Amino acid sequence: DLALNIMASNLVFTDTSSYNFADLVKDSKSVDKMKLQLQLKNGFPVNMEVNAYIVDEKDNVLDKILATPFLLKAAAVSNGNVVSPTDSKVDADYDQVRIQKLKNGNRIIFEIKASTEGYQSGQSVKLLASHKVDIKVIGFVKANLNNL
Repeated sequence: DLALNIMASNLVFTDTSSYNFADLVKDSKSVDKMKLQLQLKNGFPVNMEVNAYIVDEKDNVLDKILATPFLLKAAAVSNGNVVSPTDSKVDADYDQVRIQKLKNGNRIIFEIKASTEGYQSGQSVKLLASHKVDIKVIGFVKANLNNL
């Protein structure tokens, strides 16, 4: 890996993941409530603020999954090298109103704002091509079996 030494404050990048609600839940009326859980693994030596948005095919934002940005701490570093990624989870509850927004969307846009620790003092961190962030979205459903 060729190392890149950087200092960053509020560096923003985005990624998009598609979904089809009908593939996940056949009848949203049978769903009393849902919980979306974001499982995050930060393999970068930078702190990240994570936002996630439900959007439709016209890029209209239908819902902000998290009420406030989630702080994902930097991976553990020793002698300038990442020694272990940081694992975190955050939950978002969905009632029927929010479930309809999820049903009307088709993509989740993840927006990540990254900052290196010590950037104010000129301290840089080493980035490698092998560093990565993994985000999994897990859905938990409470269904009304009488409506199935």
